[in-house]
Amino acid sequence: DLLRVAGARDFDQMLREAVDATAATPEADTIVLGAGQYQVTRGEVSIDREIRIVGAGSAATRVTSTGDYTVLHVVPFGALTAEGMEIGSVDGIAVEVADNANATLRDVRVPANAGGIGTENEPETGTASIRVEDSAIDSGIACLQRGGICRVFDSTVSNVLMEAEFELVRSVVDGGPTDFWGITIASDTPVTIEDSTIRNTQRPLYLLAISDAPAARVNVRRTRFIDNTGPLVGDRVSIVDMDEVEFRHHVVGDANLGDAAVLYAIPGPSWFISRALVVGNRGGDALDGAVIRVVAGGKVVFDNSTFDDNTFRAGASYGHTIGVYDNASTPTFLWLFHVTMRRALALNDATVGSLLTVRGPGADVRVDNSALYGTCGFGGGGAIVQGVGNAEAANDTCGLDAATNQVDLAPSQLALGDLADHGGFTRSFLPNDRLSVLVDAADPAMCAFIGALDQRGYVRPADGVGCDIGAIEVDARADVIFADAFEG
Repeated sequence: DLLRVAGARDFDQMLREAVDATAATPEADTIVLGAGQYQVTRGEVSIDREIRIVGAGSAATRVTSTGDYTVLHVVPFGALTAEGMEIGSVDGIAVEVADNANATLRDVRVPANAGGIGTENEPETGTASIRVEDSAIDSGIACLQRGGICRVFDSTVSNVLMEAEFELVRSVVDGGPTDFWGITIASDTPVTIEDSTIRNTQRPLYLLAISDAPAARVNVRRTRFIDNTGPLVGDRVSIVDMDEVEFRHHVVGDANLGDAAVLYAIPGPSWFISRALVVGNRGGDALDGAVIRVVAGGKVVFDNSTFDDNTFRAGASYGHTIGVYDNASTPTFLWLFHVTMRRALALNDATVGSLLTVRGPGADVRVDNSALYGTCGFGGGGAIVQGVGNAEAANDTCGLDAATNQVDLAPSQLALGDLADHGGFTRSFLPNDRLSVLVDAADPAMCAFIGALDQRGYVRPADGVGCDIGAIEVDARADVIFADAFEG
């Protein structure tokens, strides 16, 4: 059935009467609101059945409250679809969903400081679910029932607090001038982030453990982290699988000067990061790791990735790009396979640790088939425990065996070219195919072990013979068979 609420004479009463009228029919009902501003003045509006409320567009229809209550409350067994409107509450919540209920929002705007949307926080194991499409939730989303699912598509949100299963697709998380924390996951449920951007946040991705048991995998695909003021971090015991990601222009804020800029790896997650670009980031003033910091128990693997122009925001310390500090017996590892690293342009060739610093004897640090333009630094027994097929330019500081690596090269011998769009999701360096010592010079066994695709998704030699050092296979072709992600 279709019910129209065309005027704002006594909207609160009219809306409640329209909602009550839907009980007369067993099927879903639609309430249509015309353009204009509507006030909810007598407490929350409860949705206890399947109801669709449609406005004239999020820029034309406003439903607001000045009270301390929820505007639209989807109670157990209710199902709300809200379309084409702005919803806000000065002191309450815009939309709240109870256990055994769900809400879908399309073309909905919730302004900043207007209550946000979310699920009730009890019961913890409840199944309340929310789906957001083509919307702007500038007050944030909080889904607090672990049995539910919250999905966001083609939308903008200011911040996310998630205990439910979470999916973010083709969307933007933007902390704006308030520098909110970005996506906080406080659960063991699955997380999927694809084709999205997280920017202007202090904690772009914060993974919190709720127990010591392993949690579901976190999958991040084709996503950019831009202009954030702090790192990805967490203690959740799970695999974080990131593929085709960019970390650009993170600059640590004044309120958290001790932070790394991009990633702080502590005991808990195992970070597997493929085909990434880490560029132009500026970390804080702590000792180890301006941009990526791996401490005792941290686990980080990068492959087919590019690092360029990363350092401290001010001053200098250990690990301008990556710092590893192992001061405990907990296993700690950093593995870099087929990466290209260039020091920050503000540094000189003599700067210690412009690419990598390792302190402490227990860290498992491996660097293979990588192009290194910059320096390493070591202390307290730290070292690279495995390194083959690398090319190191501007000094011989990484302790690599000259029998299995090219060391003490002139930077011009790498012939990296400019950081630019050479195909793929992110920018990269494309070495000169005639002048670079990187071409056809990688260790073939390690190349075959790492995988078939370079940073751009272009195919490397299947047997590793004739494989190039670094993130890019110079003469490779695009993997056209799987260009449409058919393999997924």
